[in-house]
Amino acid sequence: MLVMAQGESRQLSTSDQANVRVSHGHVLGASHFDSRTILLVARRPGTTTLHVGHQSYRVEVLPSRVFRDYLKLKEVLQPLKGLQLEVFDQKLHIGGVLWRLGDWRRLADSGGTYSWRAQLAPEIEELAQSHLETVLRKQGLAQVRLELGRGTGARALVPQGQPELLESTRSALQPYGFEVELDPSALGLAPLVRMQVILAEVSRQWGRQMGLEWGLNYQAQVLPQFHQEGGLLVSLQALESRGEGQILASPNLLCRSGGEAEFLAGGEFPIRTGGFGRRQVEWKSHGVRLHFKPLADSSGRMSIELTAEVSLIDPGVSVDGIPALKTNRIQSHFDLSESKTLVLSGLLREQSGLSREGLPLLSQLPVIGPLFSSQNYLREKSELIVFVTPELLNSQAPTPKPVPTNSKQGENDAEAP
Repeated sequence: MLVMAQGESRQLSTSDQANVRVSHGHVLGASHFDSRTILLVARRPGTTTLHVGHQSYRVEVLPSRVFRDYLKLKEVLQPLKGLQLEVFDQKLHIGGVLWRLGDWRRLADSGGTYSWRAQLAPEIEELAQSHLETVLRKQGLAQVRLELGRGTGARALVPQGQPELLESTRSALQPYGFEVELDPSALGLAPLVRMQVILAEVSRQWGRQMGLEWGLNYQAQVLPQFHQEGGLLVSLQALESRGEGQILASPNLLCRSGGEAEFLAGGEFPIRTGGFGRRQVEWKSHGVRLHFKPLADSSGRMSIELTAEVSLIDPGVSVDGIPALKTNRIQSHFDLSESKTLVLSGLLREQSGLSREGLPLLSQLPVIGPLFSSQNYLREKSELIVFVTPELLNSQAPTPKPVPTNSKQGENDAEAP
């Protein structure tokens, strides 16, 4: 076999006056340079057969870029055992048997483009699978399925419903000779987002220590980086033990990217409805309602649409015995490159009252009772705040293992240092 670059000229030695024939003259030109030398000119990419006397050559003419990869891979493969470089239809293939995982890494680091057709030695199958899983895990590609067939090539199958993963999968696995394709039979699962919600009532002084800026109205902000040992929940529990705050609820919500999740801390009251001859009761919810709509990709970037609503029963306003609701609502949007804690604030609750002390009986006498007693005016302000920490779960999911080339399992690690 002869491998030439497009536009390349090469001389080939032969016997005296040997007949020269070329199957496809548009791919390769051949003519006598002198009685013992033939001049070959690679005209365009393709495959042809060169007949010189009783000798035949298969000639592969490659584009310049592919030919540079050919020279690069040929140099890398020269000291390696068991692997050989093959050329078919202007494409480069690595065949043979892989005995050491380090050889595959050297090929991946060479920067050459090729297709992997070599078989894995049984004793390194598990090691190779683990290495490929690590490569995919670094890119957050948990949905990709790998196939390593017997001489049929290596394929990475991306679910049909997630074509956006094609480019990142190619970037991760093409150095290892994988062909990346869409798999119509695979179920494409959107990334799974977990939202840790903490609904707490805290003093405004604690919020200032955490770096929160209190406003007169509802606010949505990102909590500054939290350095206290144990995290936010531990800090709130310590606050609760000192009597300076209270954790009202701490649910965890799971939601697929593009889906919706909702949380309600409160209750419901009945509303009687209906027309002539029929009655019906509907239940109206009140309290703190949170509604989430997350979007996420496999790299950990998230776009969170968040709606918070606080509704309280107003007994001072009612119609036919049905109370009204005081409702406040806030809607915000956050774009996060990593998991951070979002804070919804502005739900100020104020408590006031009178504390009275005095002598029994005498302090309760009309008119002169205040002379035997004293009154203290009490006022307390607290803040109802909501902490939301979205976290991508799919990047931590195990990657499906490739289909091995041999059912036997190796006992030792065969990789050479």
